[in-house]
Amino acid sequence: MGDIAFAPLNESHLSLLLYWLETPHVKLWWDQDIKWTAELIQDKYAHYINGYKKFTIKEKTIEKPIHAFIILFKKMPIGYIQYYNKRDFPPEQEYDISELPASCAGLDWYIGEVEFTAKGIGTKALGTFLKEHVFSLFNHVLVDPDTTNTKAIHVYKKAGFTVIKKTKIGNFSDGELRVEVQDNIEENVIIVQSMSHPVNDHLMELLLLVDTVKRDGAKNITALIPYFGYSRQDRCTYKYGPISASLVIKILEAAGVTKVVTLDLHSKQLEGVFNVPIINLDPANTFIPNMTKEVKKIIISITGASGAIYGIRLLEILKEYDLETHLIISKSANLSIATETSLSINEIKNLADYVYNPSDIGAKISSGSFKVMGMIIAPCSMKTLSAIASGFENDLTIRAAGVMIKEQKKLALMTRETPLSPIHLENMLKLSRIGVAICPPVPAFYNKPTTLDDIVNHSITRVLDLFDIETNLIKRWQGV
Repeated sequence: MGDIAFAPLNESHLSLLLYWLETPHVKLWWDQDIKWTAELIQDKYAHYINGYKKFTIKEKTIEKPIHAFIILFKKMPIGYIQYYNKRDFPPEQEYDISELPASCAGLDWYIGEVEFTAKGIGTKALGTFLKEHVFSLFNHVLVDPDTTNTKAIHVYKKAGFTVIKKTKIGNFSDGELRVEVQDNIEENVIIVQSMSHPVNDHLMELLLLVDTVKRDGAKNITALIPYFGYSRQDRCTYKYGPISASLVIKILEAAGVTKVVTLDLHSKQLEGVFNVPIINLDPANTFIPNMTKEVKKIIISITGASGAIYGIRLLEILKEYDLETHLIISKSANLSIATETSLSINEIKNLADYVYNPSDIGAKISSGSFKVMGMIIAPCSMKTLSAIASGFENDLTIRAAGVMIKEQKKLALMTRETPLSPIHLENMLKLSRIGVAICPPVPAFYNKPTTLDDIVNHSITRVLDLFDIETNLIKRWQGV
């Protein structure tokens, strides 16, 4: 949604978490007593990548689902966010799990890059995340900021949260709903409550919450209802029957709702029934621009040199961006992949949007009319280098590379060979002089890499820099 996006947490993000959790503005509120190391990060967050969290209750290890993401701003990783079913986890605060609403998510997050704090980005990211990932599954969200963390509380308020230390929603023995707000209420209150299944329970919860905050002093009560139940019953379709949508609107207004925000009411005419301000958000305004905009394309080729991991890592990284990837895997690369990795060819192909047979010399990427930002060959064998330098276009990789040269598009070759012969060097020089980027994967040690991913990420980042693709996976040189 606009500049904000979310990437599921993966192995390559763990070094980022280590860096963020040790920055002062994050550490102030997150695990102050822990000195994070790569091993501790791996031990805690590796399970999150697989979608669950481990914890121990009464000497018994329990696994519960958790959904972890990296926050991206203009495709740059800037923070971390996670959500889970609040009932699945033992609360640290003093409330009973039975007091929680039936459908309640827990949420934790932070902006790790300090230069992106205090700019409204956090509020925007939080609102977008709730809409895209949480409210499709849960009707309530409970957050537990430290009461002295005024900045976080301010962000939550701007995003529409109401400060409620304890809200009891339960049932009496006869099944009636019981709602209690155990805190003082401000004059302006926003209640987020969808009316999805079970619609009647959720409607009554909303009405009782509205009445509760109204009695406690709220003057302006906004009901944010992502799914407006009964809105399809906006007319009488049989001889004797109610107009249910109109009745629900009148009940909400009578309870004390002073403004309604909803998404895609069944009909625009229904807006006229409201006597309070109504904002009916149109999802088309969000989705159509993304559906019609031109997507940038990039070609990735994996050839038979040692170092298939570089091509694979490229695909993994680019999958998180709004880019269309076109993949070629040479016949000899199949052997390298089988020898050097535990991945199947199909698993690698699934990382790309389009996959081509290396012998398909007539594929669309072989034409200069195919609009593409450029091509990366990773790794690039000396055979491939030689063929490109001589213009011997006998397969799709060489043909596509030749097209990049003649169309003056970016072409980067992650050449793999040592020692280099005079022929290799002459071919590199020849291509470099006509604008081809020669990028042998050379590790940098000023970052003190501790894992293979650290080493690979550095070389990949330097190549993607040539295409103005910011990864933020490495710590850049800051001088001595």
